[in-house]
Amino acid sequence: MKKLIGILAWISVVITSLCLILTMLSSYYIVNIQCFNNYYLFQCSIAVTMFLWSIKQLLLKDKEWIDSIICMLMGFVTMFFMFMKVY
Repeated sequence: MKKLIGILAWISVVITSLCLILTMLSSYYIVNIQCFNNYYLFQCSIAVTMFLWSIKQLLLKDKEWIDSIICMLMGFVTMFFMFMKVY
């Protein structure tokens, strides 16, 4: 279970990085990809990544819970902005 969460967390980091690159390229009109014209897809990937990393932090025994709480809080704040349509 620990390895699966770790692998999923790193895969989500790679997907988030690709979303960031494609969003920036689309924002500056270097390439025209319709779904990357706004930051909604990037915010979704950030929220998923933060939730996965908070679960991964919880599974570590030598870490404190503050790291996990901060990651979870960042995910909730990102989702709040998504629901308020700030993208």
